[in-house]
Amino acid sequence: MKVVRDFPISALGVRDLYVWTPDEAPEGHPIPVVYMQDGQNLFDPRQVPSGDSWGMDGCVSRLIDQGLEPVRIVGIASGAERLRDYAPSAILNGLSAETRATVEAAFGGVSRSEAYANAVVQEVMPFIETAFPTSPGSAGAYLMGASLGGAISAEIYSRFPGRFAGVGCLSAHFSLLPLDERAPPPAAFAQEVADAVGAVFRESFPKADGRRVWIDASEGSIDRFYGPSHAQIARALASLGYREGVDLAGGLYLGVGHDEAAWRARVGDAVLFLLTGKTMGASRG
Repeated sequence: MKVVRDFPISALGVRDLYVWTPDEAPEGHPIPVVYMQDGQNLFDPRQVPSGDSWGMDGCVSRLIDQGLEPVRIVGIASGAERLRDYAPSAILNGLSAETRATVEAAFGGVSRSEAYANAVVQEVMPFIETAFPTSPGSAGAYLMGASLGGAISAEIYSRFPGRFAGVGCLSAHFSLLPLDERAPPPAAFAQEVADAVGAVFRESFPKADGRRVWIDASEGSIDRFYGPSHAQIARALASLGYREGVDLAGGLYLGVGHDEAAWRARVGDAVLFLLTGKTMGASRG
């Protein structure tokens, strides 16, 4: 593991980068990269408030033991303005002024997702591609995140479709609100957000064309409010040529919630599908 401390990101301050390369990777040989959000939560449980990490090193190592070709994980740490960095401005732009103001108030201000997306592609990726042997072109790059990290991953993917071969969105928080499962969103709010999500995916998301998308949800916690937005996404992706089990996978994971333990248990499913198109059995609805 190599940790790049205080990597400068234009207009957004600094971020630590967590770069994990599997032992199985041949020295100097270019390998694909999965760029992941909330990088501080991916490896060391001591850095996670809940005391639970994603365990990405162990996850990918097990997949490699089972035949997956080596892949590098780059975790981009989130900062104090995480909600603003990850709030998908493309979706917010489709909301009424009142609804948008409600979301921005909950998130602590105006979205910075466009600046964050640009920084990932124009600053972080060139640094990684220069510092580490990386598979060239879009076939060597993937995005992944959970919750709002999944939403911003999808936004980056849609803004820069020629740079990535796929995107993974676990517990994809396209409902925007609530941030707390004790406060279910009003039906009118949920429908307005879902309509905006559907419009963005139909109008801005790239067609399948050999790419792969993973979008899932847990059965419990705030994930139970994701139904309207995820249904709109499913319809939009179908219209863009994504086929379940071919270009698209994920679904509903039963008996789990919105936390690192849940994501650790299924992130291997997402990585395997994005890189190979294969799926594993899981407790899904």
